[in-house]
Amino acid sequence: MSKIINTAAIREEEPTLVNVLAGATEGSENGSTESPVPTNGVETNTSGVVGQTVGEQIPLIKTDTALMSLRASNFDTPAAVGEPVDNAIQAGANNIKIRLVEGQQKLGKKAKPTLVVEQIAIADDGAGMTPDVLERSLVLGYSSRYDSRKGMGRFGVGSTLAGISQAKRLELYTRTTADGPYLYSYIDLEEIESGKQQHMPRPAAKPIPKEFAEMMGGGSGTLVVWSKCDRLVQGEDGTVHDFSSVRDQLRTWISRTYRYFIDGGLRIELDDQVLEPHDPLFLMDVPRFPDDKKAEVLLEETIPWPVPSDPSRTSDIHVRLTLLPQEWRLKRGWGNQTHAHTRERRIHENEGFSILRSKREIFYDISAKFYPSAVQEIDRWHGIEITFEPELDECFRVRNVKKGAEPVDNLRTKLKTVLGPAIKVARKRIQDTYKEAENKEKATQGVHEEAENIGASVDTTSPKARSGQNRTEEEREEKLTEAAEAAAEATTEDGSPTGGDVDAIKDRLKTMPISIVDSQWHGKEFIDIDHLGSNVIVRLNNKHPFFTDIYGPVLKASGAFAREGEAEKPLTEDELLEIVRSVHTGLDLLIMAYAKAESMEEDAEEKYSELRTYWGLFLSKYVEQRRSRA
Repeated sequence: MSKIINTAAIREEEPTLVNVLAGATEGSENGSTESPVPTNGVETNTSGVVGQTVGEQIPLIKTDTALMSLRASNFDTPAAVGEPVDNAIQAGANNIKIRLVEGQQKLGKKAKPTLVVEQIAIADDGAGMTPDVLERSLVLGYSSRYDSRKGMGRFGVGSTLAGISQAKRLELYTRTTADGPYLYSYIDLEEIESGKQQHMPRPAAKPIPKEFAEMMGGGSGTLVVWSKCDRLVQGEDGTVHDFSSVRDQLRTWISRTYRYFIDGGLRIELDDQVLEPHDPLFLMDVPRFPDDKKAEVLLEETIPWPVPSDPSRTSDIHVRLTLLPQEWRLKRGWGNQTHAHTRERRIHENEGFSILRSKREIFYDISAKFYPSAVQEIDRWHGIEITFEPELDECFRVRNVKKGAEPVDNLRTKLKTVLGPAIKVARKRIQDTYKEAENKEKATQGVHEEAENIGASVDTTSPKARSGQNRTEEEREEKLTEAAEAAAEATTEDGSPTGGDVDAIKDRLKTMPISIVDSQWHGKEFIDIDHLGSNVIVRLNNKHPFFTDIYGPVLKASGAFAREGEAEKPLTEDELLEIVRSVHTGLDLLIMAYAKAESMEEDAEEKYSELRTYWGLFLSKYVEQRRSRA
């Protein structure tokens, strides 16, 4: 016989998703495991339902397994810690303190224990939570600001989902007045899984744990404690997160993500260290670098964009691009972290776009879709920032973890149109600075730098020069000065200078065992050599036909004498072929001329035999060294 369900017995409040998640196993008010099924007054026959007790209500979500599954969310550790930090900021906090509690665990195959994070505590001096808000605050899906388009909150799953992605136990201590007690609430995944915790506990007074007491001020505020941090110790993929790497990652992420708040006066401490803003645009004041110049703003544009919920209105998207100070980027390679000024300011991390929602960064990474061509290493010398308000979330495809942003197609096209020309200008400015520095360096070091460096490398294991050892220091100085002055005054056939500053050239000559400098004189000699004991200086006569017809054109084609832009000017196939033929014939003529010079001596075989041996030996070593550098 079918059972008639009495709709009068139905509770007035039907279980919502929030209530189900808060207590999915909750029975009826009288303790029965049965809950009436709403029928809207319709007689319902349930006797034919297989495996289901008449009147039994099936929860929408099985809380214990759902929470364990939700741990595999898209939160990494910094993004997870960011959720309670967001809550603190929205609660009006002026001070936020984060502490990592260390412990030791043996992980994987390591014989020694690894120093890991066992607990994370986040304290703030914000407004605190009232008892009714505290009771619901850890319920997945509850938010006092759910779907709000003002500030950073909206989704209602952030803080709890973030917490369980890293730890199994989340605890809250909060108060709204300075003279009131701290109220306490918690969830524990192990207790939920075992059935011990089925409901949110009623908020009860409980003192702050002694180890965290000094983190709280004397007024209102909230303390969040994550314990049993299993995911912080070892991720699902087996990755071990040691204590120092977690702290470094948090320091970097927080100082960049909340830079506008920190720059505006918010004080955030991580393990008692006050964090400074890290601004990828390099426009903010940083106490550690009070004398730093600010970056140059190359682009600042506002793009009005239709609000998806109300296309009659627009909301502004702000786009900025800056070029970092020139003295930081004078030479290629200075963007590498081996350079102190780059490493200390984290410029080597500066390749990418920064996208901010309500002044809080939600994306920082390389996105080639915005660039006019492939992303280059020099792009770390400019900063790009895009800011928008939450009412445009759909336009940036913002996810509930507030991590990541991907503009919709038409918006991405618009942003690329705005940013593309500015990126090209920034790249050209950077390349121009490189060229200027390289041309100055050529003038100082000479166009023969590569060969000289090879000679210096080979010299460390070569027989030492004997000629010139008897020269006085004054004679050496005189010869060095003469060679430096000659090099500084030398010009190519079209009048282009090949030299540079006399003192700089002289300093370089002193450091090299063998140097080649350009000079010029009227005479038949192509080279002149000064033997100074520890230094050998070879002077090339730029007026000699071998230089003007063969050697000089080769140097020019290689960019050695290039003024701006000439080094990049491609040679035609015919020009390149003519250069190759010139080099071929020129080398033959050089060797033939030496052989002819030997023939002028009656006893050449005896006199120059050792010379030829050494010449061949050093030539072999120099070529082998160059080959190893290629």
